[in-house]
Amino acid sequence: MECEICGREAKLFLCVVEGNELWLCKKCAKFGVKKENKQVSKKQVLYLPKKPLENEEVSLLRKDYGRIIREARQKKNLTIAELAKKIFEKESYLRRIENQQTEPEERIIKKLESFLGIKLRE
Repeated sequence: MECEICGREAKLFLCVVEGNELWLCKKCAKFGVKKENKQVSKKQVLYLPKKPLENEEVSLLRKDYGRIIREARQKKNLTIAELAKKIFEKESYLRRIENQQTEPEERIIKKLESFLGIKLRE
């Protein structure tokens, strides 16, 4: 099997990285917490995704969220790198969001909606 970060063929470990379970090689496992650990560290707790309460309304992300973000960013004449600096996020993460390879977290949605003046939820 291949490591989900570097693609290396190696013995893999199930790890939690920013709330996501990934199969990682020994070198990349340092970026997360091995799932086999029975203790919950502060690091794991910080990145667990928030589950909505029963009475909490869940808003749906628009299907074309990547295009909306890209167009709004381009209207402001910003590169992805410049946008990342302005909203204090990683360029690679914003690039994956724009390419719709990953869905943004709620806090990122709020930042993008506020800074770019767009609506990403239906």
